[in-house]
Order: sequence, then C-alpha cells, then structure tokens
Amino acid sequence: MAVAPEAVKARAERRASIDERLAPFNVRGLTHGFTVISDSCSGPRPYTFEDGRDPWLLTCQMSGTSVYGVKGGRIVDVLRQIETAKIIDDKPAGSQANVAIDYYVKRGRTDESTLLPAPGLDDGRVVVGWDVTRPLISQVEALSATCPPSGVAFGQCSVDAGAGASVAELRRRFGMVLRVRVVTGTSYYRLPRHR
Repeated sequence: MAVAPEAVKARAERRASIDERLAPFNVRGLTHGFTVISDSCSGPRPYTFEDGRDPWLLTCQMSGTSVYGVKGGRIVDVLRQIETAKIIDDKPAGSQANVAIDYYVKRGRTDESTLLPAPGLDDGRVVVGWDVTRPLISQVEALSATCPPSGVAFGQCSVDAGAGASVAELRRRFGMVLRVRVVTGTSYYRLPRHR
C-alpha cells in the first residue's frame, strides 16, 4: 500500500515541497553539511477508549532537516541574508531575524546584564536554530532520529551529503552549526479503512 502509485505520487510531491523550503538557505556564509529526509508509513493506531478505532489503514509522513556549517561563525551576516531574502515568513516590523541580530549586538544580555533567551527563527513551516556560544546557552544537537525509521510498516531515509557527515564534524570544521527543520505537520498520504 505504501508503494502504490497514489502513495508514490504523493510522496514525490511532499519531497518537492520540502526541497523547495530548504533551497533558499543556500546563502553566502553557509556551507551545506548534509540533509536528511525521513519518510515513514504506519498502520492504524491501536484502539483507544477516547479515540475509538483509527479510521486510517495507512498514514504516511515525511520530514526534512538540513545542517550547515557557518563560515567563521559569522551568524549575524547569515541572519542578515535570511532577513533580506525573506526566507522566513515574518511580520515586516520587528522580524525574528532582526531580534536575533539584536541578540548579538547586545552580546546576549539585557540592559540589566541578565541573559537573553537563545535566538531562533520559526515561521510555523521552517524552524532554524544554531549554536549560541557566547555565552553558551544552546547548541545544535546531533540528529537522534533512527534513519530509516524503525517500527513502521514502511520507512526510508535519504541523506544528501555535502561538506560534512555529522554535526560534530561540521562544528570542528566551521566553529558553528546551523540547522533547518521543515515542519510539515500533516500526513502526505492516508488510506482509509474499508467500511
């Protein structure tokens, strides 16, 4: 069922959508390390008292994550390019990228010298995070998801390698790592149970 023509077509469309959201991050100052696309289809969830019987015989989901090295740790330059290119859908005034840039201008502290929260970008479709090292309050973690996914009816994973094979290797080489996650939120293919 997961390799039926309808599922294959829906899978290709979701992959194209993820690739389209990741493509704009090819900006000056970022070196592509690797991209992981994880695809899984699972059977019906067990019957529960609250939800009853799952109406779907098969549900397929896909996620995409790209990891980059930030050349020379110049994250402010990268953030300015993201803001200029309007890669993250945002409000025109007080954009998330400008707030993140301001974090670095203020050296991560408020006027009262308390730590500001770690900056990040999130428009509901794309989530961007990076190593915040001065002061160290967050780091991009190694991808922990099993690839390909385990415990599902159908699972596959593709890794597009660039300049690095791991988060640690990119951090050693560039000093800073940036991660872009595409949040799809919905299944790309569902097959209903026969009634």
